[in-house]
Amino acid sequence: MIYALLGDIHSSVKDLTSVLQHIDEVNPSVEIICTGDLFECTIGKKRAMKEVFSHIEDVISDPIDLLPLINFQSVYGNQEERIISICLEKHPAIHYMKTLPRHISIAGAVVKHGHEWEWSGEPWTPILPITKHETIFFGHSHQSALFLNGERKPFRFNERVHMPLATHIGVNVGSVIDNREWVLYDPTAQTIEFKKTAI
Repeated sequence: MIYALLGDIHSSVKDLTSVLQHIDEVNPSVEIICTGDLFECTIGKKRAMKEVFSHIEDVISDPIDLLPLINFQSVYGNQEERIISICLEKHPAIHYMKTLPRHISIAGAVVKHGHEWEWSGEPWTPILPITKHETIFFGHSHQSALFLNGERKPFRFNERVHMPLATHIGVNVGSVIDNREWVLYDPTAQTIEFKKTAI
């Protein structure tokens, strides 16, 4: 199985449609996995700490337009976490978000959002949990990035990167919103390829 990893959609139907079309052009038989933040919460963190809302339209952008496009697995991100905590409506989108797992295991790798890690620096970088022989696909920062044993490494879009054995590999898949980025992962060939859809 070959995988397409994408994330940080933030309710952008236009960007998601473009990325899904690109994935289909590259390889229509891949399994798509999302790193979370499918939806955009319109309520900030501070306000979310002290208020709850009765209607989903008060807290989320375009749930009706986005839901039909989500025919792939996803973990939940900090946007879903916030939406669930402040919206009281029993809406299909809320129900869907509550079913999302914290992580998904795929061939030789794990998919997470990454908001639970400590982030710092410029560019904004996570302190990854280092475990040998593990590959982590994540998002959150909206910045495509490659890490080998915690160290950021250069890469080029549309060029395959061979994944060295006995190495902890971190792959930030970038963002669908604004950047239209995603990653192709072939666990049999042990390669990843950063992809970017024309905007």
